[in-house]
Amino acid sequence: MKRQRLAALVAACALAFPLNAAAQGKGMIFAAQEAGTAYYTIGSGLAKLLGEKLNRRVAVQPYSGSSVYLPLLDSGEATLAFSSTLDANDAYKGEGRAPLKGLRTVARIWPLRVALMVRANSGIKSTADLRGKRVTVDLKGQRAMGQVIRGMLAAGSLKETDVTALTVANVGEGAKGLTEGNLDASFVAVGIPLVKQAHSTIPGGVAYADIGSGPDRAKALLSFSPGTYPDRLDPAPHLPEVRAPIHVAAFDILLLTGAKTPDADIAAVLKVLEESFADLQKDYPQLRTGDAKKLALPTNTVPFHPGAIAYFRSRGLWTPANEEREKGFK
Repeated sequence: MKRQRLAALVAACALAFPLNAAAQGKGMIFAAQEAGTAYYTIGSGLAKLLGEKLNRRVAVQPYSGSSVYLPLLDSGEATLAFSSTLDANDAYKGEGRAPLKGLRTVARIWPLRVALMVRANSGIKSTADLRGKRVTVDLKGQRAMGQVIRGMLAAGSLKETDVTALTVANVGEGAKGLTEGNLDASFVAVGIPLVKQAHSTIPGGVAYADIGSGPDRAKALLSFSPGTYPDRLDPAPHLPEVRAPIHVAAFDILLLTGAKTPDADIAAVLKVLEESFADLQKDYPQLRTGDAKKLALPTNTVPFHPGAIAYFRSRGLWTPANEEREKGFK
């Protein structure tokens, strides 16, 4: 109880004097994926906002993938980074690597929609049409995404062996392969700049392979990638590649930090994030599926940082469901 009261007091101080506390602190490093990805684009915007509001330097450092930068959060060499619930889960539990038990959740930011991007004039309408096609199945820098892709194929009643499975370094390399005609389907996050670039470069533009909906499709996704679900995608002005309603895969994106990050820093970051979330949504359409009132949504796959817990309690956003979820972490 004493520790909880102390954490709450620290958070309260950070809320009362966020600019002074931030100005006295050292700079932050926001780790991200390569330029053109959703993590880099939105992360750069958030880093700029934090730098302005907290009066301190927040540098964005790109890496090839979360498997590279999550260890830097764990060790304290980086301060903040986005990660899917899937990658965070694998990293924390040590799937395919040493467990990163120093990872902590700051907030749930938005549900990320992902899909297999194809040429619009290729005749590929759904994942079932990918049989025999050249498909990105693994990304070296994002291990968990390979399971999402396998789940999307399963939604189309396909196995990895039913396609020509290819491995690329990252999302950017896959998009380049599609543009240059070396791939028939590449894994992307919906609506990111890389998609817009491909759409304007490829004659006829690009589209997303529909995974369909319903219990069977949802079960197929979950069988490969727990936490992933089918999500309806409708045509919109900012999504010219979507010409009719389809379903793509989705999962939640978390803002992560390391256990060594001071509670006051986390409280200051969350205050800026909560107060400026609506402004960020105006600049970054993907964030419009998020909600400032759901920053503490208990979909986290690594524990919340003590500074975040204290902040959310002070704002009335911490729920019994959060408490139950925290008990499940070891």
